Amino acid sequence: MNICLFFWFESILLLMQLSCFVLPAQAAQQDWEELDTGLGLKISSFRNNPSGIIILRIDPTVYDFILCSAAEQKNMPYSLSQWAKIKNLDAAINASMYLTDGLTSTGYLRQGSYINNGRISKKFGAFFAANANKPALPSAVLLERETPNLQETLANYGLVIQNYRLTNSAGKIMWPAAGPEHRTAAVGIDGQGRILFLFCAVPVPVHALAQELLKLPIDLRTSMYVEGGSQAGLYIRAQHGQIENTVTSLFTLFGLTHEPLLPNVLGIRKNGKKNE
Repeated sequence: MNICLFFWFESILLLMQLSCFVLPAQAAQQDWEELDTGLGLKISSFRNNPSGIIILRIDPTVYDFILCSAAEQKNMPYSLSQWAKIKNLDAAINASMYLTDGLTSTGYLRQGSYINNGRISKKFGAFFAANANKPALPSAVLLERETPNLQETLANYGLVIQNYRLTNSAGKIMWPAAGPEHRTAAVGIDGQGRILFLFCAVPVPVHALAQELLKLPIDLRTSMYVEGGSQAGLYIRAQHGQIENTVTSLFTLFGLTHEPLLPNVLGIRKNGKKNE
């Protein structure tokens, strides 16, 4: 059976049969599908759900990383799909959890001269950094609290997001074994320096998800938890040939009335592709 893929996630995976971009369902469980240059997709079964874990693999030399922040834009939060449309993103995921004001990240968060939260949390051990200002540095990376010269290194990146650490660079799970079950969004890095957007559609303890991610053949190294529960999501705007599908059709198909509105979103845009 062939399945056309267009993805929108509001804490659940939406797979629908469309008429253009085809992907063998069995192959989707085992192999990476190249959506575009530097952009790979893997769907893995988990706990009897054939689409339980979604991994988007991103080459940071091909894609730019963009923070979309409602506070910076001085407007209300948008949904993932709305942010993607406004900022012309190829994919988007939660940037971080946020405080009760509905705008401020729980951990350190800045992009360029804009600072959403200037305080480095003592509880959070992972830092996503992108947009390096020195050619010798990786264009995007996941750093840890123990990284030598951490502060100096972070200063050389235009985008920094701090969150709870899920796994460390040695493949050790940094999350407590006990905990509630919910859907989870995370961001990681593999052994080749490619960034991974991770979404688990199955409500499970976060520790159990980390165990599964380390078993998968994705070479996961450092990763960070970015959101859980109904606010967790991943949006992928897959374009191949003449694919162009609207989120409205997904709402209609699944009877959804709204997407969660998110104040801070991490998006990707292919190099040279302009903001609409």
